[in-house]
Amino acid sequence: MAISSVVPPETDAQSGVPAAKRELRWTLNDFDIGKPLGRGKFGHVYLAREKKSNHLVALKVLFKNQLKESQVEHQLRREIEIQCHLRHPNILRLYGYFYDQSRVYLIIEYAHRGELYKELQRCKYFNEKRAATYVASIARALIYLHRNHIIHRDIKPENLLITAQGELKIADFGWSVHTFNRRRTMCGTLDYLPPEMVESVEHDANVDIWSLGVLCYEFLYGIPPFEAKEHSDTYRRIIKVDLKFPPKPIVSSSAKDLISQMLVKDSSNRLPLHKLLEHPWIVQNADPSGVYRGCLSPVSLVMQSYCRHIPEFPQMRNFRSLFRGGLTLNPTKSSFESSSGFLPIACSRKSSSIHHLRLLETRALHSTSDRYQEPLRSDDTEHLGVSSGSGSWKDELNPVPGHSSRLSQDEGSSSREASPRISSNSGFRRPTGPDARTQWSTLTKKIAKGKSKVHWVCDNCGASYGQWAGFCRHCGEMNTLKQFTVAEKLENKTRGAEVSENIVRSWFRQESLEELRPKSLTQVYKGMSKTEWMTPLSGLFGAEVSRVLGGGIVPGSLILVGGDPGVGKSTLLLQIAAMVAETGKAIVYVSAEESIEQIGHRADRMKIGTDDLFLYSSTDIEDILEKVRVLSPQAIIVDSIQTVYLKGVPGSAGSITQVRECTSALLRFAKESKITVFMIGHVTKSGEIAGPRVLEHIVDTVLYMEGERYSTHRLLRSVKNRFGSTDELGVFEMSEGGLQVVSNPSEIFLSENYSSEVLAGLAVTVIIDGSRTFVIEIQALCSSGSMAARHVNGVPMNRADMIISVLMKQAGLKLQDNAIFLNVVSGIKLTETAADLAIAAAICSSFLEFSIPNNVAFIGEIGLGGELRAVPQLDKRINAVSKMGFKTCVIPKAAEKSTSGLDLGDLELIGCRNMKEVINKVFV
Repeated sequence: MAISSVVPPETDAQSGVPAAKRELRWTLNDFDIGKPLGRGKFGHVYLAREKKSNHLVALKVLFKNQLKESQVEHQLRREIEIQCHLRHPNILRLYGYFYDQSRVYLIIEYAHRGELYKELQRCKYFNEKRAATYVASIARALIYLHRNHIIHRDIKPENLLITAQGELKIADFGWSVHTFNRRRTMCGTLDYLPPEMVESVEHDANVDIWSLGVLCYEFLYGIPPFEAKEHSDTYRRIIKVDLKFPPKPIVSSSAKDLISQMLVKDSSNRLPLHKLLEHPWIVQNADPSGVYRGCLSPVSLVMQSYCRHIPEFPQMRNFRSLFRGGLTLNPTKSSFESSSGFLPIACSRKSSSIHHLRLLETRALHSTSDRYQEPLRSDDTEHLGVSSGSGSWKDELNPVPGHSSRLSQDEGSSSREASPRISSNSGFRRPTGPDARTQWSTLTKKIAKGKSKVHWVCDNCGASYGQWAGFCRHCGEMNTLKQFTVAEKLENKTRGAEVSENIVRSWFRQESLEELRPKSLTQVYKGMSKTEWMTPLSGLFGAEVSRVLGGGIVPGSLILVGGDPGVGKSTLLLQIAAMVAETGKAIVYVSAEESIEQIGHRADRMKIGTDDLFLYSSTDIEDILEKVRVLSPQAIIVDSIQTVYLKGVPGSAGSITQVRECTSALLRFAKESKITVFMIGHVTKSGEIAGPRVLEHIVDTVLYMEGERYSTHRLLRSVKNRFGSTDELGVFEMSEGGLQVVSNPSEIFLSENYSSEVLAGLAVTVIIDGSRTFVIEIQALCSSGSMAARHVNGVPMNRADMIISVLMKQAGLKLQDNAIFLNVVSGIKLTETAADLAIAAAICSSFLEFSIPNNVAFIGEIGLGGELRAVPQLDKRINAVSKMGFKTCVIPKAAEKSTSGLDLGDLELIGCRNMKEVINKVFV
């Protein structure tokens, strides 16, 4: 269907633009505005429908004042100039643009399935056929760009979109430039930068080949190849091309060969794109059509008819004439102007589209996460004259079973039950006749019951507010209020507490009125035995876990276990389940992420075999609790809380409301039935438990499992515990048979060469975590002649800066021209000040190039004056050093008196008042 936009004659008279040109210009009235698709630094992106053709597009709205403040008008102009000319099946189309007094609007091809980054996060990594298909598609698009003298310079998963047909599209040409001149600007995202950009040397089109190599690696392994905790480490790995292939997931040698040929430091030696398409791995695995068919959903197939390629809009004239007659840049004013000033838009300031767009901008202003980007409210759609029922065009994204999702207005009547608003297209007819007023009043009251209420919830503490604010008044955190919509007064609404209460009542006896009354503390003590209160686990592994839990498993408790992906959470809980089952008590392991066959295979590998351990796979909380009641087990394990859902609760699994209500259902179930519930929780990129902060407040215990990616040892910490101390630490080692207890943890915290070779920059100290002492090694490296920087691993940065400053000021060491690196062996993180003296000793040893003997330990805190201060439980620390065979221990002078009654054996204590004495006694 041809698309034309004819502006009324009076508009032409107002603008002073000839009618022949004016009728080819878009206005906001040509579109119906839909839900927000995302937001960026300078504006928002909305789903829109071109009214005359019913085609869906993405409308990118940029604010002129923000563009001026950031001085990026030239960048936007270059992006429009480049992208308007591009015609390739793997490049996102820019159909055109228009603007008004305050905004610039870009009309972009709509990619229904969104960013490839989300697909990669959901799948963790792609199989080789899918990865090869995407790499080949990007390569063909880059060949097209380079032939047209364009470098993209920002190829990353966030800038790759997937259409409803499954085609991959390159988007966001903000950093794109022409190849006529060599460039030096470092731009893009850190993990995808090539060495020439990091070293600030000239670069050319081969930077896109490097980014494609990084993408290929990330597709296959799920992580960028040079990712590191510190940015400086990432820069170093990129410059050295420190390319490592992990053992898992298993990737073919042909794929590794392709990646190695693209990730070459010398850009001229990188594999050319046309040879990349001829590589055996691409030929064998890539789909010739450029579409990976294995991920097309029924919704995507439905959307294909609405998101098909638009041949040409009449408004898409030759770009040069469009640019010359419309958007130009005034270098003195730095604003978007035309020859006759700002072009007025066809619709007035009070037009329906403008008013609706401002509503959307207000709602999306602080919605930075997809989790909180709710669909358009029904009352917003009134301003567009579009129904919010299932017959609406916006419901093409989520077709409702049994309802039509076509764009035809003749089918609008099918949305009576789904639409909460009364609209001309919704299928409601105003009653007529003598009782019309009464019938109309009753109808509107019924519809009003389904209205949605907007809440702003703090994702740090869970506090709820009626409107947005810059900070949470409950916890004081800034920019933590997120928007979500809760349906009120719905007949089918469900709460987690009600679900679990109904299930529990169905298979437990009802308490009498007397039992429901409050009980005195002495009555509670009399009716409680020690065995009922806490059940310890047996064996070395069980004793280690019990100590972290506070002594054992408390019946009816709710325990949350978190940790990075692959750290061993499922393995830990499977071993706990096996130990409980070995006592003859039933336990159920419920997985919403794996099938029971996959869990059984892991149990077989760990040599777990018991008849009292039951496996079940489900994502429905009601179904899980119904099945569990048949067995009446000692405990259940839910893997994981972010993948289960509760019927009747709005939102998908993992959303704030679902996580909170599912946790409430499990909490009520645990308390009423006295069945212990273990939950696995996912973590975010920053290492925090995913979901609302209130999740950690609901549960009784929060355990966190730590471990380096390429290390075998694991640390189990108790972050919160209502039944014991939070200072305990469990140390395990991951093996083929599961987690094994480390009998002497101090051995893993000392380097392998510590006992055999004397090196400069090494010092030993003793820390206490809970009730246990650990002898650990501190490593330091002082490098002169390089940039003076501070890099720490396991040491608090503020503490390290203070100790270095004290050594320079109070001890006279000239460290200001040295780069200093600090590391704690085996990835342990220091949280107490007893290691200050060892950190300072390691720095002095490296700077003075003086090796500290292997049998010397350091215990003490350093003050700002360079003085040494005593630390708590010094006798316990000294005993640990003595048992490890150390001969000398340097401690604060003020603490010598407290050690007079200790049995030191061969251990000699050296007391020092300040750092100058330490240097004179140890390093001279």
